[in-house]
Amino acid sequence: MKDVVINQLLQDPFAKETLRECGIEENSSPATKIMVLDKIGEILMKRLTLEILKKLPEKEHKKFDKLLFAGKSTDVWYDFLSPYVGDVDMFVQKVTSGQMDSIKQELAAV
Repeated sequence: MKDVVINQLLQDPFAKETLRECGIEENSSPATKIMVLDKIGEILMKRLTLEILKKLPEKEHKKFDKLLFAGKSTDVWYDFLSPYVGDVDMFVQKVTSGQMDSIKQELAAV
């Protein structure tokens, strides 16, 4: 079952494009690809969290923490974040694409 999930993930167009943009060869092992995707996801989530916290008033940080660990629906997140970040989708796109650009630059320098 685990192999099926890994293969499905690696066939995802977004995952394939992300790996290609990061210079990960098609013939790299599945373990390498999963490790890279995992690290990129971790970096993106940390960057997004940091940028959200910068936008939120300090009095909202505890509520943000509660939502983060409560597994709330996207509607709840949009309602909470919209007053502080504007268009949530655009905010996420801007933050993550900027971070991906940084990741690609760092990988190109290696």
